[in-house]
Amino acid sequence: MSKLLSSLTKPITVPVAMCARNVAKMDEALKRHITAYEATGRDVCEGVWREYISWQIRLLPYRFNKLKAECRGLVSGDYPLSGVGFKDFVSLARFATNCLVIFIVSVMVARYSIFPLLEPDSPFVEEVLNSWQINLINKFSDEPRNSLKLLLKNTS
Repeated sequence: MSKLLSSLTKPITVPVAMCARNVAKMDEALKRHITAYEATGRDVCEGVWREYISWQIRLLPYRFNKLKAECRGLVSGDYPLSGVGFKDFVSLARFATNCLVIFIVSVMVARYSIFPLLEPDSPFVEEVLNSWQINLINKFSDEPRNSLKLLLKNTS
């Protein structure tokens, strides 16, 4: 019976023992923090998340002031562009290209297309209704196909 009980409780006791060993390896400040949460019975993850958010909120005025100082420096000419070389422009072009690719991929994932949305009176609407699979049309609308045609024609 002891072997059966041991094998049944092993999936629970092993991770708990691993967590206890990892907490024992941590530095003292973090260990005190975790034990204080465990002593009160509060959730450590939730508490740490709340602390993180509160620290980020406290840092907002500092970051805003830093942004203002950097913008003032750019406007005043403290950062001259004479030190910018060809490699910097290539890096900037690569960054802009990456941003564009990420935007296009995001649009394609969200809308399944990079083309603009069709207006109800567009000549392509009839072709879409005739060519698309009925399952795709039903996925976007609860109404039957003929009602969808009528709806699109009446909105123009």
